[in-house]
Amino acid sequence: MITVKKQKLKGLIIRQENYKEDSSKITLLTENGLYNFIIKGTHKIESKLRPLSQVLTEVELVATTDKVLNTITEGVVVENYTVIKEDTNKLLVALSILEDFYNFKESIIDVKTTYLFLKDILKVLCNTKYFISVMLIFELKFLYAIGSHPEFCNCVKCNNTKGIYFSVKNGGNVCKNCYEHNCCNLELSKLLELMFYIKISNLNDDFLKIVFEYHKDLNVIINEYYETYFDYRNKNKKILEKI
Repeated sequence: MITVKKQKLKGLIIRQENYKEDSSKITLLTENGLYNFIIKGTHKIESKLRPLSQVLTEVELVATTDKVLNTITEGVVVENYTVIKEDTNKLLVALSILEDFYNFKESIIDVKTTYLFLKDILKVLCNTKYFISVMLIFELKFLYAIGSHPEFCNCVKCNNTKGIYFSVKNGGNVCKNCYEHNCCNLELSKLLELMFYIKISNLNDDFLKIVFEYHKDLNVIINEYYETYFDYRNKNKKILEKI
């Protein structure tokens, strides 16, 4: 006899895939981790469960679990992020963020804190026109969440003094005595440090505008960091860069 259990979960859908002919498989990010569920009949326009299968949707779900499938039987939409979904650029930023979460899911150290960070960064994205700035700040801060962030305090080469010049090659800041030709200039280095340490609650359009003014150079640096240490490029971000 198969034992069926029911559980309630609240989270954000970060991935959706087609499953069989008319159903979907979703990945739900919650405070307690990632869960995969099957939602039947989502390809039917009239399906009441269809809204519960959309990426970038915060939902409360009731899941039925047995030895074969984890299936969604009911639920409600908590936040649809309509402001983001109606703006192509913002949507691509959001999808890029979710892509990072999915691809680095095994490396996330503190799931609850990172989940709350995601919700906060999406709120900022909803309320600003500087969508590129939000993307860059997220990417830099996300490195902390996966335990691979740059060192901004002591010089990463001599460890004796304060590092002031950012170096992708060395994985953080170096002091003036260890400066190399491939280091960033002082202005960009300081801005990267501010982007990394600033609290999400303190992000405002004044700061996001400053980041936007340097976004081309910052984007090159951050892309190089991900490529150097993870051999990784975000597919949705590539599309965004072409627009």
